[in-house]
Amino acid sequence: DTGMTLRLTNEGEPGEGGRGHVYVAIVVREHETFQRDGTDVHVLVKLTLAEAVLGGRVLVPSLKGDVSLNVPAGTQPGDKRVMQGRGIRAPDGSGTGHQYVHFELAVPRKISAKQRELIEAFGEEELIPDEERHSQSRGARPKSRRRTAFG
Repeated sequence: DTGMTLRLTNEGEPGEGGRGHVYVAIVVREHETFQRDGTDVHVLVKLTLAEAVLGGRVLVPSLKGDVSLNVPAGTQPGDKRVMQGRGIRAPDGSGTGHQYVHFELAVPRKISAKQRELIEAFGEEELIPDEERHSQSRGARPKSRRRTAFG
């Protein structure tokens, strides 16, 4: 783990008392897909509107290869799922962290005429009453726990 030092006994330069030791300072590089938080890893997965509303299965990258993960119907941007035991093994062997999958909604910038028609028909239903549109939700309050880039 970053900040740890490995000691390689008797692998250094020879001296009066024998060979010295080599000390290696460990620095773990950032990963392009995963964010590390101790033994836990976080990954951001983009969902289509259909996947978020209807649910389904998506392939999620993990440290040991892609995993098929169930996405519940009604998944909201910012929701997360935990894949237990899919994180990093603790350097002292005390256990393995988890992988947190954070969901983001991929809103298309361009849509076809048919897609526009379907979305407009969907939007005619009153899904959010006006009195609830601006109320503070349970997720809007600041949390006191240590935050990652994914929340």
